[in-house]
Amino acid sequence: MKTNEKSKWFYSEFKQDTVAVILLIHGLNLRPSKMDSLAQFFAAKKCDVYRLALPENPKNWIEKFDDGYHAALEQAEILERPLFLIGYSLGALLTLRYLVTHNYHKINKVIFIAIPLEMKWLSRLPAKFSWIMPRAWLPSLALEDYRIRGKTSLIEYRIMESIRSEILAVLKKLKKADAHISSPVLIISDPKDELLDIEKIKNHYALFSSLQCHEVTNKVTQHPKKYHHLMIDEASIGHIEWQKMLNKMTSHLSL
Repeated sequence: MKTNEKSKWFYSEFKQDTVAVILLIHGLNLRPSKMDSLAQFFAAKKCDVYRLALPENPKNWIEKFDDGYHAALEQAEILERPLFLIGYSLGALLTLRYLVTHNYHKINKVIFIAIPLEMKWLSRLPAKFSWIMPRAWLPSLALEDYRIRGKTSLIEYRIMESIRSEILAVLKKLKKADAHISSPVLIISDPKDELLDIEKIKNHYALFSSLQCHEVTNKVTQHPKKYHHLMIDEASIGHIEWQKMLNKMTSHLSL
């Protein structure tokens, strides 16, 4: 099923007392509107939130992200408020890419949710097969209510892998130069994530000069199937875990 969902602003209910601007970015083949519960939560916390909708064509992901960043930055500069970025999965990867490739960015704080910086070997196979079958698609295993389409192109996996590889190359250079990523970062993950190699991701933690981590579990998910990589709303991980996650995010952003 396709969607015509657009990027959308969620403005603070307290216009005169807006405390921050947030750019919120969704994951691969995920309905952008599934990030709305987070957007609404932070709008109620006196933030202006720009919930981005990435294009279906993966070759335009980076350009769309850049457009979203500059739109959120403009709002932050007009209001003279800090700019925070929150990315889930692919959205987290795009956020980290921007963070490490733009030395003069104006991002004050970052939250990565289920960032695919290191992936299990099976999760990387679609990107490799894309070189053999560039026009092929894979059926999506994501819950129907969350996904945009019932299938994902191998080209999307290839582009995602190229972004990941670009980031890893920069991180390698930072490590060699004994340099660090200065923006305060919160990484949220599930140790049982089906797609990510959490232990390998932890090997990069030392590159962040200001890092917090938070682990979630979806033992009481409201969905009939458990997807540990999915952690973007209360239905995904249950009420108690969701409240813990929101509290950690709020604390990290000092809201």
